[in-house]
Amino acid sequence: MYGRAETENGRCDETSPLNPVSLYARIKIQSEQAIVDLADGNFSPTILRMATIYGLSPRMRFDLVGNVLPAKAYHDAVIPVFGGEQYRPNVHVADAARAYIDCLTAPIETVGDTVYNVGSRQQNFRIDELATIVADCFPHADIAYHEDRTDDRSYRVSFERITGDLDYEPQLTIRDHCHELRDVFESGDFDEYTADRYNNCAILEKTDEFETTATNLDHHEPPMRETPISKSA
Repeated sequence: MYGRAETENGRCDETSPLNPVSLYARIKIQSEQAIVDLADGNFSPTILRMATIYGLSPRMRFDLVGNVLPAKAYHDAVIPVFGGEQYRPNVHVADAARAYIDCLTAPIETVGDTVYNVGSRQQNFRIDELATIVADCFPHADIAYHEDRTDDRSYRVSFERITGDLDYEPQLTIRDHCHELRDVFESGDFDEYTADRYNNCAILEKTDEFETTATNLDHHEPPMRETPISKSA
C-alpha cells in the first residue's frame, strides 16, 4: 500500500501517504476505506497492514519473495534478485497470526478505530540483503542479479504503534525460516514448488471467470482518502 515511498524519517508510519503502484494495492486501500466507513457505535474495526509475509503454512505460497528465494536456492542453486536496492518489510506468518490474536484479545479502547503496521524494524530488508541471508543459509546457491528487471515497490515501515500499544514484537526471522524450509525440502515436501497451486496469480488466471471479470476501479484515479480514519493518527 505504501508503494514507492519517500518519507522524512525514512519509514512509513500509519499516517504516511499511501502510494499504490498496482491494482492489488489500490483494492486493499479501498477495502480499508469501505470497512472504516461502516464504523459506528456497534462496530469499531482494527486495520492491520501486514509486512510481506513469509513462512511455512498449510497452504504454502511460493509467489512471495521470502518463500521463493529459499526454494530456488535449495532446488535450483540460484537466488535471483531483480534490482535489489528496493526495501521491503517482512514478517513470519506465525508472527502475523499472533498480531491478529493480540488485537482480538486487546481492550477495544486500545485497538478500536486504529491502524497498525505489523512487522519489525529489524526486518526492513533490501531485497539484496534478503538474498544474502538466504545465500548464507544455502551456501551451495549463488545470487544472480538482474538489473534489467526490478520492482517499483520500495518502502521501509515503522512498527512503533503496535509495539507501544500491544507490546508486540515478532519472534521469528528469515534465517529461522530458511532452516525450517530446508528441513521440509529435505523431507521431500514441495519438490514441485513452481506448481500453480502455490501461486495465487496462476490459480486466478485458470478460473473460468478470469477473462470475463471486470473491475469497477479506475486505476488511474487516486484513492478517495490517503489514510483511514484513526483515533491515534
